[in-house]
Amino acid sequence: MMKNFLAAGLLALHLCHSGWCQEIHEKFKDKGKKAGCEVTVSLPKQASPVLKSLTQSHIKSFKQEYHSSDYDGEFGWYYSLNWTRQFSNSDVAAYLGLEESYQGGAHPSHAQIGVMISPKTQKQIKLADCFKKGSPWLTSLADYCKQKLKEDKDLTPEDINQGAAPKAENYADVLPGAKGLTVYFQEYQVGPYAAGPQEVLVPYKVLAPYLDPQGPLGALGR
Repeated sequence: MMKNFLAAGLLALHLCHSGWCQEIHEKFKDKGKKAGCEVTVSLPKQASPVLKSLTQSHIKSFKQEYHSSDYDGEFGWYYSLNWTRQFSNSDVAAYLGLEESYQGGAHPSHAQIGVMISPKTQKQIKLADCFKKGSPWLTSLADYCKQKLKEDKDLTPEDINQGAAPKAENYADVLPGAKGLTVYFQEYQVGPYAAGPQEVLVPYKVLAPYLDPQGPLGALGR
């Protein structure tokens, strides 16, 4: 099956190690298609299994879309993902993935992927794990974000109220930093494509009453 997909041959695939990253580059074309496909990914040096697994999952999903698409335009598909470490201490390491892809549409799409990993267990940390069970942390987080987003004249209250509502799926990409939590909202989530992705820095003092003092972010909320 793979031979049929890659009739033009696998042009390049390498995992190279530099002083700061690992890079994956793959270029191929399905038989009978005008548009080829290119994948480029940069991972931090000695990336955790969690980050590697997530990366491979994103690549696999993109490839499947390319192989199953009937798009026959001149412009090639591409996918890029660049991971950087935004913050780390003994309890949490925060990574941001900047994703860009083109799938034959009017313009490329972008996403910001936030991942928290425990340096001790090397397992992924979910945002809910950082707060006291049963506390209204999500409502407090959403209220602050909506207030800040409404200061942007390019965004409408309707889009904000829907995209920043206190639902777990709206706050899937959140990372800790020295001053607070940065919430990443994707394209179209709280506004039109032209407005681009949005981000809001939420000071720890806003969420301090709800943070689990024994949790991954407990020390930051004190």
